[in-house]
Amino acid sequence: MICEKVYGSIRDEGVHARLAARLGGYVVEDVPFTWDEAHKRVQRKVGSEGTEVGIRLDEETQRRGIRDNDVLGVDGATQHVLVARITPEDAALVAVENADPLTVARVAWEVGNTHTPLFAGPGPGAFAFPLNEPLRAALDLIPGVTAQVGRAVLDPGRIVSSGGAGHGHGHDAGPGHRCGHAHGPDAAGRGEA
Repeated sequence: MICEKVYGSIRDEGVHARLAARLGGYVVEDVPFTWDEAHKRVQRKVGSEGTEVGIRLDEETQRRGIRDNDVLGVDGATQHVLVARITPEDAALVAVENADPLTVARVAWEVGNTHTPLFAGPGPGAFAFPLNEPLRAALDLIPGVTAQVGRAVLDPGRIVSSGGAGHGHGHDAGPGHRCGHAHGPDAAGRGEA
């Protein structure tokens, strides 16, 4: 089966009602994705029930990313609804005491300065990012911040910062990369962070 776009969230009552009206009963077949596969235009997957799935995203879906619970397609013959599941993975789990706005801003700046994507956590002042031990350890030294290693679903639907995608780095640009602008505390005052 080829999937090219998203048909809404399986958690949306309207989507559920349309599927039920079309199929009667249906089986949800999970299609696993890691956070960094969510924007890949072309890929092959195998669903939890063994369905082979070809992903060929349209521009809009590629830009927004596949999100946890997205309906990718329907196999009318088997009555399977293919649903994206972002798999949990090792992550840094960050909590800012009392969701202090200045501390939240500092955490966001520190994470963004490394071109690491930042995801909203389960509550105010809670965040997660793909595990980067030096960055996690540095954030843990900021007063009012705890940063622990754990597991999290890094769902593109909860992204706060894209990790530098706006100027072509991708999530794994290292500290010695060359991108034409400055990083670090001096750059912040010039709007170049």
